[in-house]
This record gives sequence, C-alpha cells and structure tokens, in this order.
Amino acid sequence: AAQGSPTQLNTVRRTLLHSIDTVFRPLTATDPTQRTEPISVKKLLQGDACWATCKKILGWIFDSVSMTITLPPRRLARLETLLTSISPTRKRLALPTYYQLLGELRSMALALPGARGLFSHLQAALKSSAQRRLRLSPGFHRALQDFRWLHQEVAARPTRFQELVPTTPSLTGTHDAAATGAGGVWFSHPTTTPRRARFHILERDGKFHRIAPSTSGPVVWRMPFPPVVQRRLVSATNTTGTINNSQLELAGAVLQDEVACHCFDVRERTIRSATDNLNTLFWHRRGSVTTTSPTATLLRAHALHQRFHRYLP
Repeated sequence: AAQGSPTQLNTVRRTLLHSIDTVFRPLTATDPTQRTEPISVKKLLQGDACWATCKKILGWIFDSVSMTITLPPRRLARLETLLTSISPTRKRLALPTYYQLLGELRSMALALPGARGLFSHLQAALKSSAQRRLRLSPGFHRALQDFRWLHQEVAARPTRFQELVPTTPSLTGTHDAAATGAGGVWFSHPTTTPRRARFHILERDGKFHRIAPSTSGPVVWRMPFPPVVQRRLVSATNTTGTINNSQLELAGAVLQDEVACHCFDVRERTIRSATDNLNTLFWHRRGSVTTTSPTATLLRAHALHQRFHRYLP
C-alpha cells in the first residue's frame, strides 16, 4: 500500500520492481527451461503491480475507499454450496466432507467478526467419529444455521477494517461473578460517545436517582443470577451440579459487553475488560471450545453479540 500522486506511485512501483531484479538475477541463456522470470509477466498482465483502491489479496477483496474487506463471489458461491449440501435432517457426514467444510469456514472466519465463536459444536462433532462418518447433533445443525445467516450477512454488509484491527481501547473495565450474581464497571475514554440511557445514581444519602447522562463517565452494574442457575452451581454441598464457577464468570463477561453496548456507542471500537478467572480469559480469546457444555452456548451468544454490535473485544 502507498499514497501520493500518480508520479510518486509510479516511482514506488519502479523502485520495488528494481529491488526484485537486484535480489533475483534475470534469466540467462544457460538457465534450465524450468526457471521463469522472478516477476511473472502473466500476473502483470492480469493486473498485479497496478495501483488500485480495490484489489483481491490472498483470496479477499480489499477496498481502501470504503475501508472494507469481503469474500469474492466465487468463494461465497462455494461456501453456499457446502452449507446447502448438508440438510437440517441429515444424521451422518463423511470425514472428508467435514474437513472440507471446517477448513472453508475457518479460512472465512479470519476476517469475519463473531465467526470464531460458532465452532464449538462443529469441533465437538469430531469426538463422535468412531470410524469415517460423523454423527450430527442438533447443536451441529444450529451452528450451520448460524453460518448460513453469516453467509447472507457478509454478502450484504462487508467487514470494516476497524472491526478486525485492535486500536487503543475506547472502554476499559473489569468484571466478576459469583453464585449470587455478576457485576462490573466500565471506564470510558474522553472521545467515547455515550448513549442516552437511563441510569440509577447512588447518592451519599443512600437514595437512588434516575438520570439520562449526556457525558461519558464510569458505569457500574450488577445483576443477580436466577435461582435455577444458583441451584445448578457445582459446590462442596452440590457435587452433582452442571454449572461451574468459570462458566458464571464467562456469563459475567457477556453481560459486561452488553452493558458497554447499552451505555456507549461501541461500533468499530476496541473495548477491554479484565477478569480474575483464567478459564474465562482464554475462552474469551479463543472464542470456541470442543464441548457442548454451557460454555459453548455462552461463546456462541457472545459471538453473535459482537457481530451485531460491531465492536472488537
């Protein structure tokens, strides 16, 4: 990438081509027939080494004017063919088809915000492969339905560069969770745009007052977990529970991001929230797991939340 007048751009291009010729020697009469020119004439005739604001690079279409990245029509059509070939009523899938599907989705997820959180049930299906065919669960089909929706979404709304490249966080905060509930705090940057949301302000006299803030400031929140969640928590007195503390911490992380979207305009902004739970931290970074536990459901919800609100966690 380069900027400048046409004369400056031509100078940059000629300098790059000359540098390549300096490093890689040109062809001679004694070279074998297998050796070709270091600079491919065929690719030059196809449009390489030509300055443009919209180019296909590594299988993606980059547009420097609209600041977007999208899949080319050929890859979109191939992905649609793969997704439609697996009907919602299908019970089994051959391993080669599964690897082809997973590879295609993984390559697409690199530049699609929210996609990396939709792989948990797809990866968990591999654990059921006793032979060369996978058993497809309802969660597997729900994940494919999410990708079908994402396929339609990426065709209608290309991904903005700001949704992929982290910048200085516009919001920083921390959150925590326990058996009774979750809570957290957000600290905003002076340039952050607050929303006209209603807040309860705790005054020194112990009373709450409702206001609609017009300036950015710290936001504190807390929320109790439903009794059914508290009863299912694993503890010393409840060893048969199905929810652990790390999953509650992950639920608190999802709620923390929801508060940020509710109180501030986080579109194409980077937000950072700290946690004291190591499992939550790595789940949040990886975006997916290889189980069908509540962790997979929470990561899916967070992925769709990020896609809808267009922020970068």
